[in-house]
Parts: sequence; structure tokens; C-alpha cells
Amino acid sequence: MILEFWSFCSGILGILFWNFGVLFIQYIYIYAILEFHGKKTAYITFIGTVVTTQLLLDSINVSLRMQPQNSSLEKCPTTPPGLVGPIKVWFDEPEFSEIEALYPHLEPGGHGKPKNCQAQHRVAIVVPYRDREVHLRIFLHNLHSLLSKQQLDYAIFIVEQHANETFNRAKLMNVGFAEAMKLYDWQCFIFHDVDLLPENDRNIYSCPEQPRHMSVAIDKFKYKLPYGSIFGGISAMTVEQFVKINGFSNDYWGWGGEDDDLSTRRYDLQLRPLFTHIKVELLEEESKENLRKQGFKKC
Repeated sequence: MILEFWSFCSGILGILFWNFGVLFIQYIYIYAILEFHGKKTAYITFIGTVVTTQLLLDSINVSLRMQPQNSSLEKCPTTPPGLVGPIKVWFDEPEFSEIEALYPHLEPGGHGKPKNCQAQHRVAIVVPYRDREVHLRIFLHNLHSLLSKQQLDYAIFIVEQHANETFNRAKLMNVGFAEAMKLYDWQCFIFHDVDLLPENDRNIYSCPEQPRHMSVAIDKFKYKLPYGSIFGGISAMTVEQFVKINGFSNDYWGWGGEDDDLSTRRYDLQLRPLFTHIKVELLEEESKENLRKQGFKKC
């Protein structure tokens, strides 16, 4: 009887010590994330070999869970004031600390929302990413400027593939969707290449009733569609649409194919795309000294 009682107590103590150890490791992760990322990076990063470890994601969820807007505020106007159409595209390369200083209204994790009215749209921007820091800093500088003017309740999620395995853009976007949904009640997801910069602030980052292709006019393609069913670059879908389509296929390794695959399944479900014919600029893979000459792909 005594031995049985001791075995029971030992088991309970073991479980308690194990849970304490897990909590301690999570605390270390949280501290590391806040020290390294915190507010200064102006975005949330998920890091992993493709699918991020659950422990790290749990830590992010604990440390960066986003707070909703004050519901007592009046709704922002349907058309944000002060939009001008064609805008300047910045090609300077601010450090992350400089981006923080440029956009002090951002909350931890790069969560932006209007202060004086309740946003019409809650939008998560998911960016698949690896080894393109210069592009990323230029991208964040331009996007935060645009999205703030559009009075959106938004955050930018950089989903980074770790290690040297073949790039899987589709898996990264699926991970970004799944993890972003744990942090906030998003209505709209925009899947965005890091080398695309908008040239027009009237290209509203939102989701209408049908999936929307937002990078129809790209400078690299002389502002014309390469083919009619293209849906890559910048694509907007509501949460319900993305779930109904069942996300991107995880089977596409390397660049290309996943967008066309999703586009085909979208047509099969009779989700007809809307197009926004507003210019986009594309950043080519060139050396830093040629960035300004070659530029981003613009949309």
C-alpha cells in the first residue's frame, strides 16, 4: 500500500516537474522573441524548416496576442480620406529600428489600426520569405505607409522558411494563415510576395465578395496580364473562401505552380476572381547598387 502511494506521488511530481520545465522553456522563448522581435521589427515572424515548431508558435501566441479595437468608436468611412491615387515608391533600405521610429503607432508585432475610428476591414498580410532582408525592409517601409493611410486593422506576417531545403511557398502561406488565425479575428487574408510594391494607394487591401487578384498590372510585364487565369503575386481571400478552397497545395516545391493550382480549384467552386487594375512594381534580384534602377515590381 505504501509503495503504491509512493508510486502515485512520484508520478504526480514527475508530471508537475515536466510541466514546469516546459513552461520555463516557453518563458525563455517568449523573452527571446520579445528581445529580438518585439515591436521593432514591425511584423510577426514564424520561423521553421517549413512548418514551425509548436513550442515556438505557442510562445508567439502568448506574447503577441492582439487586442481588438474599441467597439465604441464610430466606423471609419468606406473610402478613406486623403487617398491620392499614384504614390511614391521608396527604395531606401531603412533598418528595422528606423521602421519602428517611422511608424510609432504600430503595436507589438506590427499590429496597426486607426486610432480615431473603427476599421472597416481586419486584414492579415501573409508574406512567404527566405534570405531577402533588403527586400523585406523596403517592403515593410512601403506597406506600413500605405496600410496606415487606408485605415485598416491589419498586421503583416512574415513566414520564414529555415534551413536550405527547397523553398515551399505554398506551405509557408498555409502556416501563416493557420497561425495568424490563432492571434486575432481576421476577416481577410492577403497573400503577398515580398518583391511587390503598390504604386497606387486606392488599391485597397481588403476582400470583396469574390477572391481578388490585386497585382494585375506589373511593370515587369508592361502592366499586362501574362495569362488570364493568373492569381499569384498579391491575392486576397476571405477566411471562408480560403477554407472552402482548402488553402494552397503543399506539393509544390520550388517556385511556381501553387497559385495556378489554387486558381483552378477556385474556378471549380465557382469562385470567380475580381481584378484590380492598378499598377504594381516588382523588385528584381539585383545587387544593392542597382536596386533603384531595376526597382521592385510595382502594382
